[in-house]
Amino acid sequence: MPDVSEAVESLLRGIPERWTEFDFNGLTSVEQRALFLLVAAGLVERRIGIRGEFAGQGPALEFAIDATGEFGLVEALESAVSEMWTRWGPAFEAWRAGAAGGATPFRFSRSRPERWRLTEQGVLARRDLGAEPGEGAEAASAGDRKNPIEFATRTDRHAARPAVRGEGRLVAMAAADADGGAKPAPTAVSLANPAELAAAFRDALVPGLAEALKAGAAASAPPGRAPGQGMPIEEVVARAESHVRAHGGAYPGRNRLAGIVGCSPASIGKAVARSPYLRARKAEHEARKRGSSRERQSSEPLKELAHDRDWKSAEVDRDAAIDRLVAEQESERKREEAQRK
Repeated sequence: MPDVSEAVESLLRGIPERWTEFDFNGLTSVEQRALFLLVAAGLVERRIGIRGEFAGQGPALEFAIDATGEFGLVEALESAVSEMWTRWGPAFEAWRAGAAGGATPFRFSRSRPERWRLTEQGVLARRDLGAEPGEGAEAASAGDRKNPIEFATRTDRHAARPAVRGEGRLVAMAAADADGGAKPAPTAVSLANPAELAAAFRDALVPGLAEALKAGAAASAPPGRAPGQGMPIEEVVARAESHVRAHGGAYPGRNRLAGIVGCSPASIGKAVARSPYLRARKAEHEARKRGSSRERQSSEPLKELAHDRDWKSAEVDRDAAIDRLVAEQESERKREEAQRK
């Protein structure tokens, strides 16, 4: 099986310059990771289609997002969530006030095959692959076929390269009334506290959206681990708490703690959600890092991921991007609460 560097080169040579459909689950786990690195490096752009439904509020919405770089997914989904808020906000307020307010009214699924294409920088990087090595000092910066690969994988002289912020956008959003039924009349409500309601809207919407983006993760999971199988969450909580307590309450970060406990980073995220002790230690850990800018903080999970060679699963790669989205939404909610006080 080729290593990640070989997979990066193979994909960089093969991905077209125009939008083309591809089967993500048809890629090997190494190729999936290579694709993630190429996107994070700003060399490849992905287009993802999602269908969203609000219970009792037809028609469904179908939208497509484009993303490249380390911040593109968050940026694209922020636009999508904002658009859904304008369409479903009044209905959400009515639902929240009703008897079913404890459940989620949202359902999301992937609506179309993914597409990919090289970015402008990706086209230039592919040309560099075919260049002859230079001589002397020139070989370190020009005409060196390893440069694009090292840039994407952050190895050798590119190990400390700056993060590639990238960009994301909502490409399209439209009603998808599959059954031809009439759309219910808009719910008449008064948005007395729109900021608080918008925060609740995001909190209810993001988990379902995250699951849709992780669709197909089971097919790309490492061999020997079936969907939903692995270490029980109770054991993850116990092991994680034991380690953190044994080290004076120092929370080492989600990725590192997952390696220590022997589970996926996604499981650590669930353990933190269940454990008040871990949540408190994580909050202390994050408070010590608050000196940096908002943009730098938001890209930190993917920056850490790009340096972590032990992360072989594309499922983990996707979880990191989704968790960053959730963190962005939570940060926005807290800012809104602070402004109201």
